[in-house]
Amino acid sequence: MAKQLFSPKSSIITLFGIVSVLLVLIAFPIQSPVSLKGFEDLPSVTDEDIQLQGILVNDHVLPKLLFQFTFLGQGQLTVGEESFNLSNRSKYCSTNSHTEQINCNIVTKIYADQTSIELLFLKGTKINNFNWKVVKYKQKTTLSAVMSDNIIYTSLAFGLLFLLAFVYFTQSHQALQQWGVIAITVSFITINDAIFSLILLIFLFSIYRTNFLLSQSNNRLTKLSAFIFISIGFLLLFKYGKEGIYSIFQNPGQLNLLMPLGVSYFIIRLIDTQLRWYRGQYLSISFREFLFFIIFPGTLVAGPIENIQNFYKNRIVTLASSDYAYGLSRIIIGLFKKIVIADGFLYKLMSGGAFNSILFSDGTNSLVNSLIVDPTGASGSQIIIFALIGIIFAYVDFSSYSDIAIGFSRLLGYKIRENFNFPILAVNIREYWKRWHMSLSDWAFQNIFFPLMIKTRNSHIPVVVTMMTIGLWHAFNLSWFSWAIHHSSGIILVSILEKHFRVNQRILFFLTPVRILLTLSFASMGFLFVYFNDYEIASTLYLSLWKKILPFL
Repeated sequence: MAKQLFSPKSSIITLFGIVSVLLVLIAFPIQSPVSLKGFEDLPSVTDEDIQLQGILVNDHVLPKLLFQFTFLGQGQLTVGEESFNLSNRSKYCSTNSHTEQINCNIVTKIYADQTSIELLFLKGTKINNFNWKVVKYKQKTTLSAVMSDNIIYTSLAFGLLFLLAFVYFTQSHQALQQWGVIAITVSFITINDAIFSLILLIFLFSIYRTNFLLSQSNNRLTKLSAFIFISIGFLLLFKYGKEGIYSIFQNPGQLNLLMPLGVSYFIIRLIDTQLRWYRGQYLSISFREFLFFIIFPGTLVAGPIENIQNFYKNRIVTLASSDYAYGLSRIIIGLFKKIVIADGFLYKLMSGGAFNSILFSDGTNSLVNSLIVDPTGASGSQIIIFALIGIIFAYVDFSSYSDIAIGFSRLLGYKIRENFNFPILAVNIREYWKRWHMSLSDWAFQNIFFPLMIKTRNSHIPVVVTMMTIGLWHAFNLSWFSWAIHHSSGIILVSILEKHFRVNQRILFFLTPVRILLTLSFASMGFLFVYFNDYEIASTLYLSLWKKILPFL
């Protein structure tokens, strides 16, 4: 039977699913991780000097905040230890020539769980508007807590050396080696997050017992669906409902309630293992082997995502000097990429003021802050340069973690697959996804795209569903939803163009630099959605860039 381009029934079902997800995201938005207590009695006119005090309560994230004021008069904002002058002489403020009102936009970061905020206005000040919002944040993880504590960091370093020594001396005793690595890994998780460690072990043992149920012939598909639903529920629970669960046990302030290590990654490994059990593979695996694979320290934090078959197939029985050389060299390369290139150079281009001052004559804000303060007034060159630097930063930063993970895994005796293959050199967005985060994209295309394509006999619907799954796996919000629509639209467009237009290979070869730049630019536009946590800013920049590229919009 010829493959149909569109199947009306499957198209309607997919469209209904996408609209349903969109409505859920709009109806139940993710709550802001930062709240402001105080400032309820901010007057419109100050009859005397006023000083208001409040507290910014930070829900275990590292946020960047935007404060906006419109007023006539003079004041001062203090956030933590930073003070900002609010007047027509401040570099953060501008004066409206018609109304003479002062507009101030201040971008700042907070690091503590509770940060004091103080607002001072002089007598006679007319306050017309005061707003604040979180524009960007990243989760505080167990790893980030460790890296910020010198004592724990030193202890971790010694722990890793002990782990490597233990693996070296137990190479000929696989069972002992695996139980030892499990004990060390679980101990580290327990020290940092005791309740999560307990729940994790109970959950993994329960999941392990499902291999017996999945091997039975009755209702196997129903059982598989139920177990995958439970696994996804565990992921959602610890991404979005962790505080509520922990508060049942004791006062949250008494525990290190941070985002668990690698929860998204080992959920993928869990689901992949369940699918293999469903297919009748690896049913005889022991709980020790299963647990070791799921919480393997080399790939626990940031992948790559390896399946259980390849994981054990690529085990190194006896480590050679070449393995140690390879492992150490990959770790060194990863650290260089992270510390020197990503954080030391690319991040400073985005967040430092010098680059923006030289390129766009804006000495007040960094490139990223200028987009936050005035997204509607940003030029197309500002947006696309930021997006290009951002996507390259994301690549170097993420691939550095993969380098370290691959190198450390080799030192532990396992060959882990590559996760990146120079995606910034891809000539179209479809090839880009064969090079970017390959462990996740390959898994998604094998387990979601191809089964759906066979089922629907449609080459486009599976792309949308697959990219939607990848996007919402990262975070269940409008930003990643829009990111998925952006990338799936690009992949579908490339497929249509390649089908209907044949271009000479020589011409394509000479156009390679242009194709690479266009592909990277397209991927970088999607990066806008995932960099900014404020959807209004991200969507404004995204649409503004399209309007500048396609004037007919």
